[in-house]
Amino acid sequence: MTDRAEPASGGFRRFSKEKIVSIRLGIKKFDITPDRPVQLLGYFNERISENVLDPLYCRMAALEGEKGRLLFIQLDTCLILAEDVDHIKSLIETSGVYRKREILVFTNHTHTAPALANFFETRREPHYVDWLIGRITAEAETLQPEKRCTVKTALRSYTGLSYNRRWYMDDGSVATNPPKRSPRMIKPEGPVDRSVQVLMFQSGERIPDALFVNISNHTDTIGGNAISADWTGFMESYIQDELGVEVTVIPLIAPQGNINHFEFHSDRNQTSYREAHLLGVAYGREVIKTLPFCTHIPAATLSAQGESIRISPREVTGPQIKRAKALINGLPQKDDGRDLTAEDIVKENRVVEKLFAKELMQFMTHSPSEYHVPLQIVHIGDVAFCTIPGEPFVEIGLHLKSVSGPRAVFPVALANGYFGYIPLRECFDRGGYEIRATDHNCLSRKAAEQIIDWHEKALQRG
Repeated sequence: MTDRAEPASGGFRRFSKEKIVSIRLGIKKFDITPDRPVQLLGYFNERISENVLDPLYCRMAALEGEKGRLLFIQLDTCLILAEDVDHIKSLIETSGVYRKREILVFTNHTHTAPALANFFETRREPHYVDWLIGRITAEAETLQPEKRCTVKTALRSYTGLSYNRRWYMDDGSVATNPPKRSPRMIKPEGPVDRSVQVLMFQSGERIPDALFVNISNHTDTIGGNAISADWTGFMESYIQDELGVEVTVIPLIAPQGNINHFEFHSDRNQTSYREAHLLGVAYGREVIKTLPFCTHIPAATLSAQGESIRISPREVTGPQIKRAKALINGLPQKDDGRDLTAEDIVKENRVVEKLFAKELMQFMTHSPSEYHVPLQIVHIGDVAFCTIPGEPFVEIGLHLKSVSGPRAVFPVALANGYFGYIPLRECFDRGGYEIRATDHNCLSRKAAEQIIDWHEKALQRG
């Protein structure tokens, strides 16, 4: 790991001579682990929880500045639908404290948590969803920003830990999660974002009261049928142990649609609970090393803007429809009972191919003429949080970080809803799992450009 960290900014500017202004902070963290077996979301097959490895939490941060207020709500779950986010925001708005655009709801993307949506063979857990929405609303209404804190930020680069999971193969196509050490792999399709961005809230001289941590990686290391928050939970535990206090660590997953933790040139098994611990501890160390380099944000104005933009459905070709119909009409394929993931697509698993064929035909039947995709930017001083409701490719996050103006940009994936993977336009003709059309993987190949364009213009407006 590199021992270099910098204040987070386009030019790494320091503001040590500027007036330090504090804001008020309120923090809550409460258990949202289900008390009975539930369907788990993240893979193509149905999975029913059998036990709990570690708890799931909701973390909230209420902020109030000299001007403006914000409410951050983070959930240990795979994804949350836009209509459920809107419902949560509407219920909280009735309290009269926050407007909907001042509330940000996002997930850590663990693949071992209750299903908040239908996904292939997985069915939404309606009773859990209703309970969760009620609990979030009740806790938000009683959360008060009472503790006066200063805010600091920094960025740290690291090596390893995250890798581009889309590879050019020897036939010129691109495959998602090809077999490790496959002789057919040529090179990764794109870059990675190996940086940790931290926003630190501090009421005293040394120990932080809360940390926002922005990292680009998939939260899918465990597999199986046990409930877990995955590596983000281990990251928080490690940081708490090192600091000696129960600091709340809020993970904001950066664009990671084409990123995961697999070391493709190693044959080491990387799907286990132990792997979640290793990755969480490694990221926790990087956060700890970053803290001494955090510098003050010179303003305490909080602001928010948001808009639902219109994006067309994902384009589907005639040959894709013809192939899907042939697969559906073919002989039935038997599920062997194991986890079905993107790795099975590379292996041309017929069960998975048939599932995708059914999903494609359902998408063709039910997709609207356009989707209303909620985008949002919130500012804490001159640090901007750009939200994207889905799994954008890492290049989108890197681009937003490079936009001039804000001192730092925290791109937040899986925020305010879920519209699936958001690849770059040029990726669609190369192959891979992420480009396929389903009801939950549904936006046009132009979506990345539209999302970047909106955020760029919003950042320039400030």
